[in-house]
Amino acid sequence: MVTLDDLMAFLENFMGDVGDKDPLMPNGLQVRGREEVKLLTTGVSASQRLFEEALACNSGAVLVHHGMNLLPGQLLWTVL
Repeated sequence: MVTLDDLMAFLENFMGDVGDKDPLMPNGLQVRGREEVKLLTTGVSASQRLFEEALACNSGAVLVHHGMNLLPGQLLWTVL
């Protein structure tokens, strides 16, 4: 088990400073989930089906290559 903050720190360290490469495709945390992650679901693109499957598997976090298209500065901070 790992905390969400520790997972985020690991990913930021592993991937380096990605910065804001494209303001319409924000990098980093988009939706805040559980504070403790026991199971990490991965996928290529964020989608409703991926989130539904992750929830059905009791996943604590979802990591994707292609996040959600959001307006610049818009982030969703929802605790599951």
